[in-house]
Amino acid sequence: MYRCLATPLLFTALSVGCMEYDMQRIPEQEEGNWFEDAKDRTPVVEDEDDSPEDDSDNGGDAPGDSDTDAPDPDDDQDRPDEDDSNDDSNDDSDDDSNDDSDDDSDDWDWDWDDDDDSEPDAPGPGESSGTARAPGYGEMVVTELMIDPESVPDRDGEWVEIRNTSAYWVDLSGHRLGDDGVDDVEIESTSTDSLVVRPGGYTVICAVDDYWDNGGVECDGTFRYWTFGGGFAMSNTEDEVMLISPGGYILDGVAWGEDFAVVGAAMGLEASAHTVGDNDALESWCDQWSWLPLGDAGTPSEANDSCW
Repeated sequence: MYRCLATPLLFTALSVGCMEYDMQRIPEQEEGNWFEDAKDRTPVVEDEDDSPEDDSDNGGDAPGDSDTDAPDPDDDQDRPDEDDSNDDSNDDSDDDSNDDSDDDSDDWDWDWDDDDDSEPDAPGPGESSGTARAPGYGEMVVTELMIDPESVPDRDGEWVEIRNTSAYWVDLSGHRLGDDGVDDVEIESTSTDSLVVRPGGYTVICAVDDYWDNGGVECDGTFRYWTFGGGFAMSNTEDEVMLISPGGYILDGVAWGEDFAVVGAAMGLEASAHTVGDNDALESWCDQWSWLPLGDAGTPSEANDSCW
């Protein structure tokens, strides 16, 4: 009984629902693939580089603006010529580089031939008093002899004059006076560098260097006066005088005999005979007549009197 009543009631409810809602047909979908469907459903995102804001920020115009913003080929005449600009820049760079190179060359432009800027060469041996050297053979010549003084004893008044005939400063330190016998003694200086002789100058070697004891003679060196060896002395009759190097070489010498020496006067060599060969000739010698302070005659350290 209840089953029969339920069936009519269910039918009546379904009928009412169908009356309120229209029945619609589901449209058929067109055939397609899943990639195109996904593409259609994907939202489109605009590129930030193509956005108007980017164009405005960069100072440019967005694509699609009017042709007035496009570059005009005729505007080339208003723009600086690229070649000219390059030329100018090259010229400027060349000028700058040339200026720099000129400045550098000026800084390093040394005149090697300018004697004012260069230091003078140091003097060589014998070219100055500070570089005086030992004399060689023929450079020192015996030119005057006081053999027999009258105003003072021989032991005080004997002296020998020697001239430097070279063009160099020479130093007689360590040299000796001797004869052809027993005399041989080293020359002693009277002061520092007193034995340094200038070119063309004279040196006087005395038995005694005191001016008032030796007859008024300025002396550059001394020798020990002794007549029996171990010293040096000149005989009034016959003797020799020799200038000997520290190594034992005879640089010059003069020998005389009787009647050569004159009492109270020095014997001087004629000016034309100032060589180691010519002073051997006794006829080139003569007694001097210029007076010394204490009465004898002679010209020590000066040019000799002429021989008549």
